Amino acid sequence: MSADKEWNSARSLFYLLSDNCSAYAKDPRDKCVALAGLAYEGVFPLAAQIYLQTPRDIYTFATRSIIMEEEVGRLKFLEYSGKPLQRSDLLSWVPWSYTGHRPMALLFRQLEESTDRALVPYHSATKSSMLSGRCVSVQTDYTLSAYGFMFDSVDGVSVCDCDGLGSFAIHTPEKDLEILQPEYVIQEPSDEDLADIVAKLWRTLVLDRDDLQRLPPENWARLLFTTLLHLDQANDVNLDYVSSWVQRWYDRNKLFKICGSITLEDIVSMQGNCGSNISSAEDDAMAEIRGRICLTTNLKRFPNTKKGHLAFMPADTRRKDIVAILFDCDLPVVIRPRERQYEFVGCCYVHGITEGQAMAGLDKGEFAAETFDIR
Repeated sequence: MSADKEWNSARSLFYLLSDNCSAYAKDPRDKCVALAGLAYEGVFPLAAQIYLQTPRDIYTFATRSIIMEEEVGRLKFLEYSGKPLQRSDLLSWVPWSYTGHRPMALLFRQLEESTDRALVPYHSATKSSMLSGRCVSVQTDYTLSAYGFMFDSVDGVSVCDCDGLGSFAIHTPEKDLEILQPEYVIQEPSDEDLADIVAKLWRTLVLDRDDLQRLPPENWARLLFTTLLHLDQANDVNLDYVSSWVQRWYDRNKLFKICGSITLEDIVSMQGNCGSNISSAEDDAMAEIRGRICLTTNLKRFPNTKKGHLAFMPADTRRKDIVAILFDCDLPVVIRPRERQYEFVGCCYVHGITEGQAMAGLDKGEFAAETFDIR
């Protein structure tokens, strides 16, 4: 890496494209071509007759260039990839496929240069001690071959507000009701199991971070359930946009069974505070919590996995989708089996594996590494 590259990351092809992923272009190829000249010399060499190539050729070539350019985290572009695709001629793993506005990214970009030790970055796929070398490649037939392992699979999925997807919405409200609950049935939870479910639930709803990317304080548990309880009883005419969004999400999902055993509504009723003795500081914290929930639930589903994990996943997520850990990608991903290959659905948040816990399982032999061919 040159000295120029170390201090001027703005010239990285990945950051150029990600910072402009919502830009409009009459010809989608322009989004790559216009930025190629700003990237580091030689990173994205253009063919002499670039506009004789298809958008799929150009976007695939740009993504391959990013993989070659990055020294670590070669798959971080996947946060901008996935279904539904607005362009049917692009592959599911190719990023920046929208010609218009994309939904807000699930996770904030990591603050790699921060010296604040209170910040806790997401590193679900921290490299295993048993691995070395490059773990991703692009084949001549446009297949993305990524090395990783299957961690879990999707079971029940929550209702998702797909209004922002327009005609690309995957499930109708009627279809959502059919796939709402998990297939497995669990007995009434013990007090110990219930405490664990409550902890996983509230931390998942805020992605286990506050607005400064730090671990949230413990009093957020009570405040989160209290704000949901109060919103359930509120007159929506007097609510601001964020509160109305959270109220609507909660109303649609209150009967969803967390880990297949107890509904969200039952937990909120047990854990929320019906009184009015809330300080101004707590009221501010509740506003921050509502903002986090609004962010995490926007075009996202709130599923249970077969192993009992809670997560936030893309709107297109369905039962039996695979949760995989791909090396060189900081986030878990959702992929869908298609014959001998996979479709890329999107990156996700799975509570409890944000600091490399799944990778520790690989070292212990709990999982088997394999190559996923994604189209």
